[in-house]
Amino acid sequence: MAVLVDGSWKKDATSDEMVYTKRSQEDMDQLKLLVRHAVGIKDDRGDIFEVINMQFDGGEAPAEEPLQLFFGFDKQDLLKLAQTLFLGIVAILIILLIGRPLVSRVFDMMNTAREAASESQMLAAQAGAPALTGPGRAGDQGFEELIDIDRVEGRVKASSVKKVGEIVSKHPEEAISIVRAWMYQET
Repeated sequence: MAVLVDGSWKKDATSDEMVYTKRSQEDMDQLKLLVRHAVGIKDDRGDIFEVINMQFDGGEAPAEEPLQLFFGFDKQDLLKLAQTLFLGIVAILIILLIGRPLVSRVFDMMNTAREAASESQMLAAQAGAPALTGPGRAGDQGFEELIDIDRVEGRVKASSVKKVGEIVSKHPEEAISIVRAWMYQET
């Protein structure tokens, strides 16, 4: 049996070229021992084998693969850059398409609630009745005084009721949110 072992290619420090180097005798002895045990060579049977170090056909140094560079970036860097750009674009789209309308709607609702509250106070003042501002907003007056329907009932004019109805019909969601806030507010 015969075993051929190729040497190794190393870069020469002075010329930066790839140079063929034979394996050391120690490496060859270890390979010989490994093959002897793996194949089951026995001298008493008359088995003969050789391990020889020889440069394989093609005998040229392996060509180093040139790095594919694009503006100084290799393939991995370009993939990471593309992934980061994609995530950034998605984040900007989410902010513009979802976040901005939500924020503007919140500000619109706050302005509408302020307008509705000021109009209800103005209407109540025209009617000569205390404003229905909800519990805890009128200072020292109690909750019962603020919603004393018997006191307010005769004083509200038809025009003020109509005006409040118009406001509620124009902004039903805000009116519901104001009433809910009154109902759930702690006294």
